Amino acid sequence: MSAISLTAFTPIVSPAVGTVLGWFASAIILTALCNRFLPWPQGCRDNSLIFCGLILLMLLPVGDHPGLAAGLHGMLGTPSGTLWQLSVLTCLNRPWPPFPARRVLWLIIILMAGYFALSLGVGSMVIDGMPDPYGLGFSPDVLWIALVVGAYLLYRYQQTGWLIILTINILLWRTGLLPSRNLLDVMFDPMLLAVLVWHGVQRRA
Repeated sequence: MSAISLTAFTPIVSPAVGTVLGWFASAIILTALCNRFLPWPQGCRDNSLIFCGLILLMLLPVGDHPGLAAGLHGMLGTPSGTLWQLSVLTCLNRPWPPFPARRVLWLIIILMAGYFALSLGVGSMVIDGMPDPYGLGFSPDVLWIALVVGAYLLYRYQQTGWLIILTINILLWRTGLLPSRNLLDVMFDPMLLAVLVWHGVQRRA
């Protein structure tokens, strides 16, 4: 019997469609930022039609510019599935899944920041020949154990919200609904790291 491989399937969505969906995800993130930080009149935050209109506005071209969402996508790439799902909850005025304890949250932040630093080649500048962790996302069989353990821990500690987000991330990656074929790109991104740092600082304040 052949071994089960996470890379045995091909995406069902073309890269072009994935890029358009990446623009849409960027529009949702920009709308979530407006929802979170702009001073809205009372009752407006619960009006989903307003935020649907904002999402469409973010997708509209401005003169010769393809639009705010396309601009964000061009600068930072496709957002991670995790950030996209948290942004959807924000647009719907729904609470996020609970974050872990402060020490655990900062440990996650440090590990994520270290991952991005190593992916940018900082490690190879210090230690010659250090492998690039970003490449692991293209061989997700290596991450299979980590995914199973992570899902078990989320289930064990009744973190249903984060377990659903993890499941949807894997589905987004398998179907190609997000254009990156790197599983780690679907799980987190620099914008999500900024959100976690902001949340950690808010907890400390």
